[in-house]
Amino acid sequence: MTEDELQQTIDTAWESRDDVSPSTRGLVRAAVGETLDALDRGALRVAEKIGGEWHTHQWIKQAVMV
Repeated sequence: MTEDELQQTIDTAWESRDDVSPSTRGLVRAAVGETLDALDRGALRVAEKIGGEWHTHQWIKQAVMV
C-alpha cells in the first residue's frame, strides 16, 4: 500500500475503532501491520521535524493504538 492508502485505511479504522479487535482481518489488519513494520524499519516516524518545527503524524499514532 502507498502511504496515502495506509493513512486513509488507518483513519477509517480509527473512526470505528470499537469494532477493531485482535481478531480483525483484511485491509485494516494489513494496514496496521504494514505501518508497524515501517516504524520498526525506520521508514516512518510518528513525529518528524519539518521546516524547523515538529510535526506529529496522527494516523501513525492511531495505527499503534488501534
